[in-house]
Amino acid sequence: MAPSDHNTLYASIAAVSTAGLLGLYRTTDGGATWTAQATTPNYLGGQGWYDNSVCVKPTDPNTVLVGGLDVYKSTTGGTGLVQMTSWSTTSSSSMSHADIHFLGYSGSVFYCGSDGGVYKSTNDGTSWTDLNATMSTLQYQSADYDPTNTNLLYGGCQDNNKQTSTDGGTTWNQRTTGDGGYTVVDPVLTAYNYGQYVNGSCQRSSNSGVSYTEIRPSGASGGLFYNPFEMAPGDPQTLVYGVSQVWKTTTARTATSASWTQIASAATVGASSGVSAIGISWTNTSKIYVGTDNGRILATTDNGTSWTTTTGYPYVSDLAVDPTNDNVCYATFTGFTAGQHVYKTTNAGTSWFSITSTLPNIPTNAIVVVPQTPRWLFVGTDLGVYQSTNDGGTWASYNTGLPTVTIYDLKYKDGPKRLMAATHGRGCFMNDLSSALPIQLASFTAQYVGGGEVHLDWRTVSETNNYGFEVQRKSLDQIDFETLPNSFIPGHGTTNEPHSYLFIDSMVAANQWSYRLKQTDLDATVHFTEPITVTVLTSVLENQVPSEFALRQNYPNPFNPSTTIRYGLPKTAFVTLTVYSTLGQQVAQLVNEQQQAGYHDVMFRGDQLASGVYFYRLDAGSFTSVKRLLLVK
Repeated sequence: MAPSDHNTLYASIAAVSTAGLLGLYRTTDGGATWTAQATTPNYLGGQGWYDNSVCVKPTDPNTVLVGGLDVYKSTTGGTGLVQMTSWSTTSSSSMSHADIHFLGYSGSVFYCGSDGGVYKSTNDGTSWTDLNATMSTLQYQSADYDPTNTNLLYGGCQDNNKQTSTDGGTTWNQRTTGDGGYTVVDPVLTAYNYGQYVNGSCQRSSNSGVSYTEIRPSGASGGLFYNPFEMAPGDPQTLVYGVSQVWKTTTARTATSASWTQIASAATVGASSGVSAIGISWTNTSKIYVGTDNGRILATTDNGTSWTTTTGYPYVSDLAVDPTNDNVCYATFTGFTAGQHVYKTTNAGTSWFSITSTLPNIPTNAIVVVPQTPRWLFVGTDLGVYQSTNDGGTWASYNTGLPTVTIYDLKYKDGPKRLMAATHGRGCFMNDLSSALPIQLASFTAQYVGGGEVHLDWRTVSETNNYGFEVQRKSLDQIDFETLPNSFIPGHGTTNEPHSYLFIDSMVAANQWSYRLKQTDLDATVHFTEPITVTVLTSVLENQVPSEFALRQNYPNPFNPSTTIRYGLPKTAFVTLTVYSTLGQQVAQLVNEQQQAGYHDVMFRGDQLASGVYFYRLDAGSFTSVKRLLLVK
């Protein structure tokens, strides 16, 4: 109805058969007679059943604005409709989201309410301002953050697609339009992140979300409106993607649509529409868990060659593999089936049992495992976040500072120790979980064993956020410590289990030497141990370039869990150092690069391997040598 003339009314009518525009009609006699003013353009698309709105300018009964997918305006009583917005544009001044449900004036300000939020215009739709940034109504499907800079946030939103923030969420920049879904940040090369549109999309950005490239598998089909994909926690180059089938790439940063391998067919997955959740081992990218929309959970330990399947669950909403034991995995379920909201397996998916316990009977949408002591489980539900500190024995609300709202995604990184919650309607929230156990050294010793070699041994009682160690050394006449080349040894992240480490410092000249450990957290925080001192009584040859290629026996041998392999290069060469099982299967590639002439020491860890005999092979130019090592646990 025109506010300035109550006899003038407009009706926007959708066709029953197509849900497109049947016509925009007007009456000037209070509804006694109606005239079709426009049958085109079809501003409703095929969604007149869902989005259809009409508004008359308060001071002019001939200015009418209509909306479905976009806003159109007529200044001649409904004829000659002119498009005023474009939901797919990248120009913020002409963008108002599709799926329009409300058009209205407040004074001279014109407002548009849609699935994408609220937009306003002060000039009858000629230009627009997005009001959503300060309203906190974004419906996040997924979100993630940069572990090296927690102010850099990324999100995928229903109707507001990809969002980025550089100031910890104070302001957000909408990069593209439409619907956005799963969001994952590469924790190593953090300019790389992955998002999606809908219906099978998987997109990569290499410039912190400024632009994206579609990389979905060329043979993928079927799937959910938002199809899941996950990055392997221990290898950011590995992505697993699920639609009706399951696909995998190990070259995520450069992958194209042709770079994927199908590891489960649609018949194997057996979903109604598609895969709904994916979990990947932290230490073995061939060990994968998959959930479906019809309550199936599949698990493989051999990269999809064979699958174990269990059935009879509700819709599987999320899967989280235990960081320290990949035979343990947690699953969450939506729906309102009592006792079926969180399950656990301890035998790699052969069987599952409920740990729902005291959790309310509400849909549970996401789960993360925080390897603290005691261990923390967090789940995102339709009523906020719940926490368990006894592995699901009991659950308690964890909603301080968080509205009681649906949580669709949770992310946790052990470096910055931030828990991120993506809500469906109230934006994103972060929680600091920084209280944790310190790294505790049980011992740190240095022993001169002759021949210019010093053996450094240390043992940790517990570790938290431990990226790894480097060995530093200085002589009596040096002021500053220097980091020894090739001395980096990976840590064990967060663990309460004791771990032993060994580093061999070779070709050490006669002197009194001080050693210390440089320990680095996953967030790049650096700590140093107190120095220890050792005296080297005999010197070694100053020339450290060997006269011929050589591969030495590993030390110690037998070993558990680590040993050092030494080889010599008389000249620069491309080097590969690979460890094989007795069946000829590659279990580790330790070196694959061009290296300078000299002696090189490489640490090999057998934590994830069974006791037994293994072989290590050196290829350097045309030189090849193989030796045997023995792991005894």
